[in-house]
Amino acid sequence: LLEGVDVTGHRPEAIVALRDYSGPAAVMTPDGRIGASRSGLRDAETLTLWDMRTGKQLRTLEGTHRDVLGMALSPDGRLFASHDSLGTGIALWNVATGARVASLPVPNRPTNLGRLAFGPQGGWLAVLNEKAVSVFDTSRWERVQDATLPPERFDEQPRISDFAFDPKGERLALVGGSWESHGALWDLGTRRAVRTFCQSQVARPKAVG
Repeated sequence: LLEGVDVTGHRPEAIVALRDYSGPAAVMTPDGRIGASRSGLRDAETLTLWDMRTGKQLRTLEGTHRDVLGMALSPDGRLFASHDSLGTGIALWNVATGARVASLPVPNRPTNLGRLAFGPQGGWLAVLNEKAVSVFDTSRWERVQDATLPPERFDEQPRISDFAFDPKGERLALVGGSWESHGALWDLGTRRAVRTFCQSQVARPKAVG
């Protein structure tokens, strides 16, 4: 539980129950105009779009939404993307009408981290898979590349824990591997890693007893 506190009088203002599994419960456009949220039970969630300036509900998206793993709004607020554990791929919704306009397949079942993001300029949509970040071109909704970390020992492909776009939407920062000790800067233009990072000495938990 998360307790909100009035810092002036030190009184509890609200108690908010946090979700006990991964995945964002709310997202918003960079300009703060449009928001989206999920609510309800894991096997029957509701996806809702909001006008953040007025606080009014725009619409509820139709269909069955089970254990939603990722949500994202395009920078211009025109599109909403979601994917869930039903394995039906990424759903693209028109924010203005609430209509489902496309469904994008993903090569593997998305991880429970629920990472899904549009690029800052809106030209890319990226989804985190187990060992890659799959990137879609939003002009034609095609998967154009998979960003990966360099192999670890014994040529093992590292798992990716998280990613982030740079402010221009030209590169991806990736992190993962053992103890999140590996990283890479992936250039979306050349479709390759232009820089890699490895923290050779990472603090490991010590055995107790």
